[in-house]
Amino acid sequence: MTGSLASVHPDAAVQLLLDRAAVRDVILRYAAAVDRRDFAGLRSCFTPDVEGEFGGEWRSGRDALIEFISGVAYFHTTMHMMGNAFVEISGDRASLQSYAMLTHHGTREDGKEWQFNVSNGRYCEGLVRTGKGWRIRERGAEPAWAPKGTAAAQSPDPAVAWLLDRARIHDVAMQYALGIDLREYDRVRGCFAETFRAQYGERVFADLAALIAFIRGVEAFESTTHFLSRPLIEFDGECAKVETLAYITHREARPGRSPREWMSGASRYRDVWVREAGAWRITERLLGAGDARLSVAPCPPPASSDPIVRSLLDRAEISDLVARSALALDRGDYEGAASCFAGAGDEFVERERQASGRWHRSARMLGNHTVAIDGARAQAETYLYRTDHAEEGAPASPWSDGAMRWLDELVRGPSGWRIARREVADNRVRPAV
Repeated sequence: MTGSLASVHPDAAVQLLLDRAAVRDVILRYAAAVDRRDFAGLRSCFTPDVEGEFGGEWRSGRDALIEFISGVAYFHTTMHMMGNAFVEISGDRASLQSYAMLTHHGTREDGKEWQFNVSNGRYCEGLVRTGKGWRIRERGAEPAWAPKGTAAAQSPDPAVAWLLDRARIHDVAMQYALGIDLREYDRVRGCFAETFRAQYGERVFADLAALIAFIRGVEAFESTTHFLSRPLIEFDGECAKVETLAYITHREARPGRSPREWMSGASRYRDVWVREAGAWRITERLLGAGDARLSVAPCPPPASSDPIVRSLLDRAEISDLVARSALALDRGDYEGAASCFAGAGDEFVERERQASGRWHRSARMLGNHTVAIDGARAQAETYLYRTDHAEEGAPASPWSDGAMRWLDELVRGPSGWRIARREVADNRVRPAV
């Protein structure tokens, strides 16, 4: 399910935002088609002459690629969660890199359940613009980690400028995670303002060299993955408050054996950003601490008379609303979570509150958020992995066991979009044996 996005707009900045959203939607349509075994829908994600390396082999042609992918039908449940996204547009060509956490659940012939899970997946796609929209032409393309993004785009329209600022903060936040995971620390340096204060647990830093030295501690591990939810962003003049949930996985090398993975559960970045020399940078960071309430207060997006711009604003507002509901539930801020709902929708929050007594804390990692808008009503689908801690200091429950989807019906009221109804679904495509 995706909203319609115009293919041509006279404002180059709006066109860039439309293209970025449309390219991102392709990989989300791909994930939904694979997880629902919708192989006819899967065809619409690729050009007929798609080629590239997939499954360790070079494959040419859409039919050959889909034949290979159809092997996923062996599993009764899969979820292809797409995370940190990097999109670069160049005319009628685009590159997309996306982090992915993939879970596969199957039943053996003896009736026993088993899982195959991937926490460090990365999709690298080359796309082309066709008469029917963006399509993947090259699978397993050479990574192009969005060095430009929206940095050069400008618009005199305040609403478009607001959307561009969100996109820029998103891109920098993703570069921070990528810099750590690739051990490319110049990317990390570029995320911080000239003057900053960063608190990581009990450690406080105001010197960039000291912070980078601390971050380089990840080199003790064979690899890491900093998988980020979409940042929740609110602006206050030349400042922005940003809150981001992360699943951070560390892998320890074991000679002759596969690496041992370690993830303590969800981490939260609570940041203040400033505009510095035309770019957004982190000036305050708090990781692993904070009070029970969200630091990012809700604020309505700007208005626009352009229907295409309004559609982008609506998508942003609905995305933030869903993210806010998840972060509030994670913090036990049920009043804040209820404010995201209208009418009977807050019955979902009450059920969550009653169920929370079983856990010391929980975290809901969101991804694959798609929206379809029809006037004052909308439908949204959001993938999530949920982890729970039974008590303080207890390990997190397996993220692969918390795979689910939120199916939301939304209404637009005087104070903006609200969730009217939420259904929780899983991705199982076959009944249990």
